[in-house]
Amino acid sequence: MKAQGGTDSSFPTLTLTARADRIEFRHDAGDENPGGDQGSVASSPLGNFQGKWVEVAMEILHENAGSVSMTVNDVTTGALLMSYANANIDLFRGNNGEGVINRPKWGVYRSLNATANPSLKDEIVRFANFCSSETSTDLCPSLLPMIGAPDAVTNALPVDGAKFVPLSMPLVWTASTGATSYNVYFGTTPTPSLTQTVSAPSYSPALTAGVTYYYQIGAVSGAQETLNSVQSFSTLPTPDGDWEVARGHARPNVEVSDFFEFFTFASGVAEVDETTAIAGEPGNIQHTFLSTESTSGNHYWRYRPETSEQVTVVIRLKPILGNNNIIYFDFRNLGFREKVRINRSSMRFEQADEAEDSEPFNGFWDDEEFHTIRLTFANNPGSQLAGIITNAYLDESTTPFATKTSTAASGSNYLNIGRAGGDDYGANLDFIAINPTGAFPPMTPSAELPADLLAPISLPVQWTNPLEVQTAGKTQELTWSVANQVNTDQFVVESSSGGDRFTAIGHLAADGELEGERHFNYVDERPLVNTTYYRIRQMDFDGQFSFSNVVSIVPVSGQPVQLSPNPTNGNIWLQHLPEEATSFRVLSVMGREVISGTIPAGSNELSLGKLPSGTYLLLLHQKNGTPETLRFVRQ
Repeated sequence: MKAQGGTDSSFPTLTLTARADRIEFRHDAGDENPGGDQGSVASSPLGNFQGKWVEVAMEILHENAGSVSMTVNDVTTGALLMSYANANIDLFRGNNGEGVINRPKWGVYRSLNATANPSLKDEIVRFANFCSSETSTDLCPSLLPMIGAPDAVTNALPVDGAKFVPLSMPLVWTASTGATSYNVYFGTTPTPSLTQTVSAPSYSPALTAGVTYYYQIGAVSGAQETLNSVQSFSTLPTPDGDWEVARGHARPNVEVSDFFEFFTFASGVAEVDETTAIAGEPGNIQHTFLSTESTSGNHYWRYRPETSEQVTVVIRLKPILGNNNIIYFDFRNLGFREKVRINRSSMRFEQADEAEDSEPFNGFWDDEEFHTIRLTFANNPGSQLAGIITNAYLDESTTPFATKTSTAASGSNYLNIGRAGGDDYGANLDFIAINPTGAFPPMTPSAELPADLLAPISLPVQWTNPLEVQTAGKTQELTWSVANQVNTDQFVVESSSGGDRFTAIGHLAADGELEGERHFNYVDERPLVNTTYYRIRQMDFDGQFSFSNVVSIVPVSGQPVQLSPNPTNGNIWLQHLPEEATSFRVLSVMGREVISGTIPAGSNELSLGKLPSGTYLLLLHQKNGTPETLRFVRQ
């Protein structure tokens, strides 16, 4: 601060002056009032300022002699570096006896006489903001209320409770406002210990298969630390074999295998892009991505096979509520190209011989739930014209939903999965699994999917064929099939006369560990007197268990319900239904309900509507609540 004009205004009244080892706050009352000179009134070591941003706040009142208050704070930490206050200090300057000068001016002063004064040296001072007000400090607000403890980190991955996390997965999180570093607490107990301090929002620990880990991130600023909540995740118990998998944990630069690459559009900002737990499936994670513009948007996955092999890709996803388009596959390999575009109501093979060919989903996405799509890409050896033959399977049905051939040439080798260029592209993604060693239809014993993908919340065993019971004379033969046995001890055959209390009538040894499918059968030689209910209890070595479906058998006095035709390409007819109305449910092989309703009394026809091709279970519920299960195939 310096007076303007007058003979006693050559030197500033108040200055912040840099010395060799300190910053000083100095006062000079002028030559006409040497007794009022205060000299250096406050100082702070130079090291508190070097390489830092500081905020200086000063308030001056020209009343009576004058008053001043001054503070200097570290902008990063908010720490007070220097302060001074005086309510009776001379801030006036003489003017040749004609009065005093009290009009201040502000500035930065630096001598240009470096050659004449060897003690001077070049220095750099940076300024970001400067504000001066004559009336109120409110017109020059301080930044310091914004400074304090840093915000807790957000969007920490893996998501809390995540299971089947690959051993290559790093810990990542969204950077905290105000944090200068991060403390990573990591371990195998619910109270993890401090493991590492990092500057970037990521950390890659060494992980072991089949272990549950706990972690917590502390955002650090100065001496202050803000912790997020402790999160846990479990790693994959077994490797994925020949499958390359990007699970729902996946985000760009988070889960990337040797073959997956992630591409983002430079100008695109996704409207939806988050990783969350799937409702009703503890430990299973979904990644939600959605592009909103035709020329920009979010990322897509690119897979590059090492050789031009036949390729199988399986993806489990569901649509995003309120959006039309879902996802696309662009396969360029084997010298050809096939592009499969999946909208909410149709599947389109854009490079097929039948241009712009569509196959309706017939309400496949109406339930807004997860469904699986399997595509196999292979050479077409049965055609005189070379090309790619693509088979599409829905919900792991063993019957292809559609089969198309493409002859469009391509010199590239890759598979893109993501958006094609249009509004509302995206999906809630559970996983992408790619096997480059062959074109494998569902339930191929030599190329079973990793056990955690299709049944993430149940025991590892998959009930590939439900329990069926056939009467042969005075005996009942029970048959069922399972796949992906892990830690499986035995199958217990149970029966009940009332459908509520079941007792064991037989045992069959399981295989312990078996990836492929296995068929079982058991013969109950007891003659039936009343309606009898059967189920299979699958037991693990550790005592955990799961049940098959329940099947009821009516004795000779009654007739079991019969279904025809099977397979069917239209409706189905049911014989021996009870006289009263019968409620029913049609389930996919994944156990998801696709149709439900009531068959009126006296009717024996069940309309399947636009049910897609595949294998289904029909659950009939009679008035007394006793269920019956029938299996049928829709062509």
